[in-house]
Amino acid sequence: MDSAEHAIEGIRKRLTAIQQKIHPALPELLNALKAAEAEWKSLSACERTPQRLGEIERKFNKELERIHRTYSGPVQSPKGTFGVEGIYSETALASESHGAAAVEYVHWHRHQKSLENDVQAMTAKNHAASQRVQRTFSDYEQLRCGAGPIKPFTIDMDHWDFFAAGWGLGLEQLSPEELADFADWYCICGGTEHNADNLKQQALRFKKARKEALDFEKEWSEQSRESNPVKRLPS
Repeated sequence: MDSAEHAIEGIRKRLTAIQQKIHPALPELLNALKAAEAEWKSLSACERTPQRLGEIERKFNKELERIHRTYSGPVQSPKGTFGVEGIYSETALASESHGAAAVEYVHWHRHQKSLENDVQAMTAKNHAASQRVQRTFSDYEQLRCGAGPIKPFTIDMDHWDFFAAGWGLGLEQLSPEELADFADWYCICGGTEHNADNLKQQALRFKKARKEALDFEKEWSEQSRESNPVKRLPS
């Protein structure tokens, strides 16, 4: 086997390994995200109207419904399986309100913390959480009022959205090399030369931030149950 054949065989083996680890819905989901993102970015500033955004979102949601119908099974996955859980509230995920989704999106990308968790911490007089929430609403108001762009996030938005979309669908099971290959094919950023070590570090940071969000949510729920026990009626 010459070097070219050896390289081709290596690619085939890695592709097979990736296909065995990821859910078949993931490539279609990421392609739908890439298409929606590309369509929005292709518009000029004057073309980026709420009506145009609505058209893109309706097309994207229609594709999501098709993917769900195709791949949804009879058994529901445990809560906390997927990447967006713990990051965004169930209310925001189910809401048609762009405002609610945008605020939580800005908060996560600015602070790598769940807005819902920080609001709860703020009510418990956590000053750091209060400062983060105030910064997020300041950012959102700046965007809503069209007062210019907000300060850039310190994280790589496209890759964090890539992890959020694929976590729980097998992305977290890929080796760094497999992750880089898969990102070359399907990443939202559109790049085709991902570095395995860089992606590994970004994935670890994403995993850590998401675990902290899920742990906080669980701890807060337990504390709420303890402070507000359910009163049982006498039998």
